[in-house]
Amino acid sequence: VRLTEFSHRYPRELSGGQRQRVALARALVIEPPLLLLDEPLSNLDAKLREDMQIELRLLQQSIGVTTILVTHDQSEALSMSDRIVVMNKGKVVQIDTPVGMYDAPVDAFVSDFVGKTNLMQGTVSKTGRGTVTVDVNGVPIRAKAQELVDGSQVFISLRPEKVSFGPANAKSGVRGEIEAAIFHGDQWLYKVSSALGDLILTEANTGAEPRKRHDKITLTWADDAVRVLVPGDTA
Repeated sequence: VRLTEFSHRYPRELSGGQRQRVALARALVIEPPLLLLDEPLSNLDAKLREDMQIELRLLQQSIGVTTILVTHDQSEALSMSDRIVVMNKGKVVQIDTPVGMYDAPVDAFVSDFVGKTNLMQGTVSKTGRGTVTVDVNGVPIRAKAQELVDGSQVFISLRPEKVSFGPANAKSGVRGEIEAAIFHGDQWLYKVSSALGDLILTEANTGAEPRKRHDKITLTWADDAVRVLVPGDTA
């Protein structure tokens, strides 16, 4: 647990995050048949938390111990789990793999709770064979969906990484204006105002000149990137 250089110290002489790693070591060293972890990385800084997620995942797999991890950190749940259980108001809402939970949430609550998303409410205006059109603030959004009735109130979920900037002269897509551009190192996070409301999207940092506040842009995405969801209880 990366405490070799502090091996001469007692736990009481360590920081809170270091003591938490000592507790993890004590739990793992006896190779228990079942490991229960409650917010095990909550006191660590961001970089160490990410490193410890990898280390703990590797330890878990090498020892082969079944682990039940309780966390409110969605990225921690996605990165450290084989299966995730999402609960809402004391009830299990969905049990799935991390990829299944992220890409195919069962309702608006799960979509909004697990990862970032653009969650918009609309009305089903047209249905077809495996496709549906949802009206959101007067803008028709096409998606792949089944067993929906015209006039139904639904939510649509669109993950930030699924949204792209279209060409300036694009004839299709949703027009908007950049309200904020936030640098995250490996990527840019943009907040865009549009007829659909405020949307967020991410763009990889390739070294190119970033877009600026008040830039007029067009947003596009693939039909299969849109998830149509039952309302549920949003987070």
